[in-house]
Amino acid sequence: LSSAGQFDGSGSTLILLGEYLDPASRQVRKTRSVYRIVSPELHIFEMYELLGRREDLKTLEIVYNRR
Repeated sequence: LSSAGQFDGSGSTLILLGEYLDPASRQVRKTRSVYRIVSPELHIFEMYELLGRREDLKTLEIVYNRR
């Protein structure tokens, strides 16, 4: 998996676009990852598969919550 991106204007959301080689189909797949800093105690990472449809398919969500 190789990704590159940048923070949005607010500095609290990092958007990464990437691609990887799917071992099952042997095709290159495109992804979008979003890392949001909601607060110092709450960060959210989401990963989407870009399928060329109207909506992307969410494949992963990780919620980091400081206790």
